[in-house]
Amino acid sequence: MPLLNYFQLLGGLICAAGLWAWSEKDMFNNIGRVTQIPFDPALFLIIGGAIVFLIGFTGCVGALRENTILLLIVSDMFSICTQTLQLFTDT
Repeated sequence: MPLLNYFQLLGGLICAAGLWAWSEKDMFNNIGRVTQIPFDPALFLIIGGAIVFLIGFTGCVGALRENTILLLIVSDMFSICTQTLQLFTDT
């Protein structure tokens, strides 16, 4: 199983955990509360999981179809993610 499939699974699990947390907080019935909570951890899980899933999916499709454009996009996404992580972890 290629490494990018693990990224897809990881992204799907993170996104599912965020959606579960939102459903436990009853955010879907009271969607008006979304604007009142700008830094909701569940929202970060949903967005982060979706980004990881899209990177993994794009990489798998690019490798399967031998599409160099998609593989370059995945490479750029990985470099942007690592640079962003380095930006936030530098002290």
